[in-house]
Amino acid sequence: IPQTDGATWRFYGKQFTSVGTPLGIYDSSYRLALSGGEWQLSGSNPGNEGPDRLRYIVTSGQLQQIESVQFTASQPAVDVHITLLRSPVRAGDQVVGFTKRIDDIPDQDGDGRAESLDVAVYTRVIGAERVETATGEMLDAIRVETHAVQRLIGSKTGQPGAVVDITGVDWFARGLG
Repeated sequence: IPQTDGATWRFYGKQFTSVGTPLGIYDSSYRLALSGGEWQLSGSNPGNEGPDRLRYIVTSGQLQQIESVQFTASQPAVDVHITLLRSPVRAGDQVVGFTKRIDDIPDQDGDGRAESLDVAVYTRVIGAERVETATGEMLDAIRVETHAVQRLIGSKTGQPGAVVDITGVDWFARGLG
């Protein structure tokens, strides 16, 4: 992200279902501010169901996104740091940001008992790509995928269910972020 307090930032793109069916487009505008040692992007988010505030830090050669996550209603939210890029940037680089078994998930299998959920989040640098900006300019960028992988452990059988992989894609361009 550009590290200039007061800079504006625009995210836009196409949304797809997990099988590739187009859902529509989104166009979000944000303003960058330095607050308490973190960079925060705050603004509009029409058509995209993500947060209205994004938090980042740059530390020890790493760009990290900070997500505040409340895993269950009975637990307080915690900050989870996910490394998006680290120096030197290399295609194929993968960083595990988070692994956790979450207990006390409301009953899903009808036996009246709480379930567990295994969750892992990791990022992988895919490599260099040419991307088109909102103004039509073509830029060289680095593609990074963030995967949130989860599976429910049913209390009835104790067996894990199907793995669900939710993937987000970011492109980082020199001079832009």
